[in-house]
Amino acid sequence: MSALRAPKRSRVSTGRRTERTPSVDAVGRVVAMARCGVFHPSVAAAIEVTLLTAQRRFSVVQARRSMLVEEDGRSVWRLPLEDLKTGDRRVGRRGETIPDHEVPLTPATLAAFERALSVETTTDWLFPQVRPRRRGDPVSHLHESSLTHAVAELPDAALSPHDVRRAFTTTIRQAGFPRGSASLILDHSEGRTDDTTARHYDRYRELDEKLRIMQVWSDAVEAAAAKVVVDVPALRAHLAEKRRRRTKPTARKADNARRSKAPARERAAAE
Repeated sequence: MSALRAPKRSRVSTGRRTERTPSVDAVGRVVAMARCGVFHPSVAAAIEVTLLTAQRRFSVVQARRSMLVEEDGRSVWRLPLEDLKTGDRRVGRRGETIPDHEVPLTPATLAAFERALSVETTTDWLFPQVRPRRRGDPVSHLHESSLTHAVAELPDAALSPHDVRRAFTTTIRQAGFPRGSASLILDHSEGRTDDTTARHYDRYRELDEKLRIMQVWSDAVEAAAAKVVVDVPALRAHLAEKRRRRTKPTARKADNARRSKAPARERAAAE
């Protein structure tokens, strides 16, 4: 073993994606494009809520109308445990009780939720799917990948829904909030995991502090979105071309299948 040498360090890329931290201007640009009417209202509102609240896609698409509540004169989005990374674990690994995650809504975010509420649906889902996967299936909620694909197809978006969480953290730190403040909004355990006292005994909900944080982020995104002038016809054409390219292989495969069955149908007709 003493004669063995360590292999030379590889310079080949491991293929891991570089983490991006988009600017607030980039986030505001996506919000402006989501509002211009090129998406189905359910998809557009889901994009807005994802970017304005910096919550995970899974939590957003699972949102239900009954989750919007009034707390001490504030509009609050209450996310139950089953819609968070903790799953349905009400008790943590160290015996602590995990409360629901509450995100107070700024006027801009509340307006996005109200646009979602205006979408006609017979379900409690806040962001119902545009159409069932198969005819006769019940209407479910949007799939989380729908948000990723919708944002990715926007011109020069250069961000994913998850990247926005880094932009959010950077923005509120630059605004002077102390380290760890982002956990109040982004973390399902709201920063209690490393503090025994907070983990077991602190049930102060900090809605005022959360609202101050959310207002800073919302104001920054709204200011960025207000500067964007969207060329709606050009954007519609861009998205139509993206959809055409995405569905073209599927259409070609279906066409080839029809052609392969044509001789059999002709022989059957001749008989």
